[in-house]
Amino acid sequence: TETPSNNGNFGSGAVYVYKRVGSNWDQEAFIKDENSIVFGGFGSAIQINGDSLALGSSNDPRVYIYNRTGSIWAQQAYVDPVNETPDNEGGVVIAMDTDTIAIGNTFEDSAQSTITNGSTAATDESSQNSGAVYVYQRKDATWSQQAYIKAINNTPADDFGVRVALDGDTLAVGATGQDSNQTTITNGSTASSNKSNLDSGATYVYRRNLITVSANTASAPNLDAVTSFVINESDAAIQVFDLNDNTDDFDADGDQLTYTCWFDTASDDTVSEADNSLCNETNMIGMSFDPSTGVLTWDPENGQDGSYEFKIVATDNYRIDTKYVDVTVNDNI
Repeated sequence: TETPSNNGNFGSGAVYVYKRVGSNWDQEAFIKDENSIVFGGFGSAIQINGDSLALGSSNDPRVYIYNRTGSIWAQQAYVDPVNETPDNEGGVVIAMDTDTIAIGNTFEDSAQSTITNGSTAATDESSQNSGAVYVYQRKDATWSQQAYIKAINNTPADDFGVRVALDGDTLAVGATGQDSNQTTITNGSTASSNKSNLDSGATYVYRRNLITVSANTASAPNLDAVTSFVINESDAAIQVFDLNDNTDDFDADGDQLTYTCWFDTASDDTVSEADNSLCNETNMIGMSFDPSTGVLTWDPENGQDGSYEFKIVATDNYRIDTKYVDVTVNDNI
């Protein structure tokens, strides 16, 4: 990948993407944001998860999201605070896990002290630099705001959102300017209002509770028949299989299916349903699985040749159906 030699946009920033092949690292992409500005500081915030990359700037509240297909990166979206004002246009921090992004903005100024679940946010500016966290979720290729989070003991200059960490449905948010003198953990939804220990800091932990949709009970999922598949180590990212119920992702009652996938290397129709056998990039480099479509994509690497068995369970939130799929990766590198 060639890198432009132009230096006419001072301090605008850039991101370089490298990929390891065997024991060698090669540059895969050079990324500039579409709104590149002088002193923008693009690349000050970076999170990568599989084939998705979220990038932020030191002087811009927007976050740009890129997706990789094979070895090609392309912008998928950018998200912008719904309550953006000139006062909260500073930089952001990012946490990313699969299809969820949490963005911390310490320059946000509202006095709200609750969580807004949905696509809105407070517009007042009466609690300067109290900070906020915006949570976005991806459905297919579309990102939308899922929540706007403010500290329950919001005060000015708390810097809520100075650091964020995301793991599944758990979000941790740092606030280095929080001032209470508490020295214990509060389990639950309250927080100290004391302000006698200047900038001592605090961390807030949030958990997402998914709303379960009731299913019709007449028909269980009935997954279409699948056959074995053969791919090569030299293949670029390839769709290995796509599980369906009568050619789509709905059961006979119209209930949308959710899929879970695990794998191992023994073809015996018994795959352990463990975290370390889930079909994802963490457990197998180059592998991704979409729980809403039942699609497994794999960009196999040298050394991944062999036989694999995949267990896919589909549920309509009432009953399940299970399929086993054998996949062979040929050693042709």
